[in-house]
Amino acid sequence: MVNHTMGQAKLVAPAYRLAAATLDVMVLAVIVGPLVAVMSVSPAFSWPDRDLLPDWRLLVGLSSLGAGSAMALLWSTLHGTPGQLLLGHQVLTTDSGQRLSFARGLFRALAVAVTLLPFGVGFFWVLWDAKRQPLYDLIAGTMVVVEEESHRSVHELLESQG
Repeated sequence: MVNHTMGQAKLVAPAYRLAAATLDVMVLAVIVGPLVAVMSVSPAFSWPDRDLLPDWRLLVGLSSLGAGSAMALLWSTLHGTPGQLLLGHQVLTTDSGQRLSFARGLFRALAVAVTLLPFGVGFFWVLWDAKRQPLYDLIAGTMVVVEEESHRSVHELLESQG
């Protein structure tokens, strides 16, 4: 698997990006799964009147907004999601190679959503891009690179932010 470089940074190959995304889904399932299980059997979480049940589109929209905001927060503070951090990846800006601002993180999250909706074309863009970057990174001006110190602990990551 060939890793391309951008300046001094070594870009993460698409297969490793997919592995990080898979780890993120697994982490999310561990966190959300028990909550959903409890909510599905607990009478405290049942709707008394089905006519008052919120529209599913509203729930999907609010969930997407929450997930996008969480990803933006992780990208702007820790340089990546749990899966990216576990595999030693960092999300940086392409113009300066610095940490994303929260606003750019939100823009990247929106770009991910918009470019992945039409049959995942945003990710499959790596098949045509010379540097194997997905479309949403090109739009947002971001890159995912291999962290030089990929074996840093979560404690060290948090200390470096403060």
